[in-house]
Amino acid sequence: MGWKCRILVLAACAALWLTACDDRRPATRYAVQLEVDTVLEVDSVSLLVWEDEYGQLRDMGSAALNNGSATLEGVLDAPRAACLRLDGTPFYFVLEPCTMHIAVKPHQVVVTGGPENHRYLDFVKLQASLTAQRQQLWQRYVAMGADSTLTADKELEMARTDSLLADSLQRITLEAINARHPASRIIAERYLHTLDSLHLQQLR
Repeated sequence: MGWKCRILVLAACAALWLTACDDRRPATRYAVQLEVDTVLEVDSVSLLVWEDEYGQLRDMGSAALNNGSATLEGVLDAPRAACLRLDGTPFYFVLEPCTMHIAVKPHQVVVTGGPENHRYLDFVKLQASLTAQRQQLWQRYVAMGADSTLTADKELEMARTDSLLADSLQRITLEAINARHPASRIIAERYLHTLDSLHLQQLR
């Protein structure tokens, strides 16, 4: 798997460790301090933010990496869904008016940001946990079917559990997208396709 594929995977299931911003800058200033492992051979980074008023991304500038490091600074009126393009490969996060640190490694992305990133991470972790539970349940179902230990009662119980997990996934995704907080745009971009027709009709 190439480094670009690995970055895309990280963007889909990023392991993020977030701490609240503690910054003495004016509230509207932001700085993104980026560290990229040199093994990934990234030469440049650009920053884009989503403008709800215009329904499109706005280019906030770009920079060349020096020994894997770069800093992007500017003014921001409020937290916004944002995208870092690392030699064109996207990584999504919430840009907040404070100093943020993003470290990109071959198998991990570490983001130090503010409360909106915490909100985003909470959703990603819960979504991943529920998805993993469904996968584990399916593996148990297949294993029990293979060794003939799957009774009608157990099959019914597992079907009910899977239905509850599936309903939970639909509910939390719909609520997160409809919440209209800065992370909602990213969640919609990544998870909208997981909603069934019933929940798609409930989007606001």
